[in-house]
Amino acid sequence: MKEPLDYYIRKCIENDRGGQQKIYQLFSPVLYGLCLKYMKNEADAQDVFQEAFVIVFQKISQYRFEGSFEGWL
Repeated sequence: MKEPLDYYIRKCIENDRGGQQKIYQLFSPVLYGLCLKYMKNEADAQDVFQEAFVIVFQKISQYRFEGSFEGWL
């Protein structure tokens, strides 16, 4: 059964690894694409991408379920 995005966000807030993995799978292509767009090379893009997801999972409890999650991300 496919769960709604809010379910996975709430799991991430609880530090659930499965929820984090799902959010990563859903949004990593978009986020990595942005990193590639703004960084000068692929190695720098990968570093920024990794750091961005660390910050996302540290701050995800600040998401208020208003507006798009992708925009917050």
